[in-house]
Amino acid sequence: MRTRRSRSLPRSRRIGNTSTIRTRLFSDVLIDNGNRFTLSNFPRRTVGIPTSEGRKPIIEKEEPVPPVTPDLIVANVDLNISTNSKEHHTNEYSISEEGRGLIVRRGQIFDITIEVNRDYDVKKDDLKFVFLAGDNPSPSKGTRVSLILSDKDTTKEWGAWILKNEKKKLFIRINTPPTCYVGIWKLQIETVVKSDNKIIVFDMCHDQNIYILFNPWYDQVYLHEQDLLNEYILNDKGRIYVGNQKSMNGRKWNFGQFEKDILDCAMYLLDSNVSLWSTRGDPVKMARKISALANGSDEYGVLEGNWSGDYEGGKSPLHWVGSIAILQEYYKTKQTVCFGQCWVFSGITTTLCRTLGIPARSVTNFASAHDCDGSISIDNHFDVKGDALDELDDDSVWNFHVWNDVWMARPDLPKGYGGWQAIDATPQEASEGIYQCGPAPLAAIKTGEVYLPFDTPFVFAEVNADRVFWQMQETGDLKHIGINKHSIGKHISTNLPTGKPMGNWETFCYDRFREDVTNQYKHQEVSTEVLTIEMMIPSATDSPPA
Repeated sequence: MRTRRSRSLPRSRRIGNTSTIRTRLFSDVLIDNGNRFTLSNFPRRTVGIPTSEGRKPIIEKEEPVPPVTPDLIVANVDLNISTNSKEHHTNEYSISEEGRGLIVRRGQIFDITIEVNRDYDVKKDDLKFVFLAGDNPSPSKGTRVSLILSDKDTTKEWGAWILKNEKKKLFIRINTPPTCYVGIWKLQIETVVKSDNKIIVFDMCHDQNIYILFNPWYDQVYLHEQDLLNEYILNDKGRIYVGNQKSMNGRKWNFGQFEKDILDCAMYLLDSNVSLWSTRGDPVKMARKISALANGSDEYGVLEGNWSGDYEGGKSPLHWVGSIAILQEYYKTKQTVCFGQCWVFSGITTTLCRTLGIPARSVTNFASAHDCDGSISIDNHFDVKGDALDELDDDSVWNFHVWNDVWMARPDLPKGYGGWQAIDATPQEASEGIYQCGPAPLAAIKTGEVYLPFDTPFVFAEVNADRVFWQMQETGDLKHIGINKHSIGKHISTNLPTGKPMGNWETFCYDRFREDVTNQYKHQEVSTEVLTIEMMIPSATDSPPA
């Protein structure tokens, strides 16, 4: 707790980390002979001096009003960071370990301790807790929330009540709703002083931030199994699978969601790019936004993609072995980092989601289709001799492509479409004018319900597109010569959810720790691929990874 000072309205924006006490006139109203005056229009008393020369009356100066001091002073506030962070599974964040702020998950109670200068009288004294978020906190926007101390539990709503009153020490329990906006909040404590006909409010603004995150133990991103939570929220290391469908390799990846600057970087991205605070309460909208912010194609995102092979001015995508260095560099410079490809985009997306409290995993699709025109087919063209006409092929098939699954309920959709949702931060095709993709429900992808949001047709094509072959005729017409319905979307893989970091001895045991989730994306296909082609054509060479 820092030194306090008082200042009068108008209230100005607080800058820096110093706790302050501010005074505010609640009702500066005086009444004289039935007339209503405020301090701004109260008339000054005049003394008339009659003279034959008609001299103007002399204005008598008023004595200065002595400053009002609070009778009840908040001497100290303890956010109980160590205890609360353990209860909220946030004790591994560097912010928690260093005691720089309190990190809590929404919809879950947390306790703070307040010390005052004298015995607190529940019947006479008034304390109010005000939570502030953003540059211009507003009650109408839900970024300024005032809580009056209660003696009742207010589960599922904002609330504050006294657990124990030890005269000069108050043990306070606070609850946030499960729809609370995710972000950095400030705590302001107001004490009320009644003086004559005025009510004066003293504001004490605490100097430590309160970070409120999504809560996969309770809210819309609720995940039912602790083992899965250990993996998709708490595990800071894992594997991202690369290669091709005949040779799958797991790259070790340090997600580092608890490391220095990572949560602050995520909050900076939101503060800089998410102007509507209501978006921050909805994990569906937030996941979609994260898929845009992870890439540098729009809105000054984190990472620039590069598939040219020329990485001058940056680092090769193969250089990165984790998300920490990328996000720390971005947070320090506020500039897009160079360069990445699909597995790097997926790695930082997993980190951003997990650090904000959204369960996430990196998912690799081998023989992954890139459908450019929304036809849900990959069209390959050949000349009369059977040679590939690459200039006519807008679509492509990658050896592998990596995206993300995030876990959440989907109240915006009919029942049955919650659970894993696919999002993709690699900038492939614009969606609503921005390079973003998802969340697309895996349940809808599997059943082919491509009309459900968001970007479900695109993800469906990545795992289930038909490969259609066309041959140019001597007349210049294109003739359909064949189709392969079973060549796309193979061995869809993610890290086996053990919830444990990968040890060095596991480096070469890739398949042992690979979980095949193909059946979550598509129905089982025939074991022997059936290809109907009217002529023999050379096998097309797949494109490199995204």
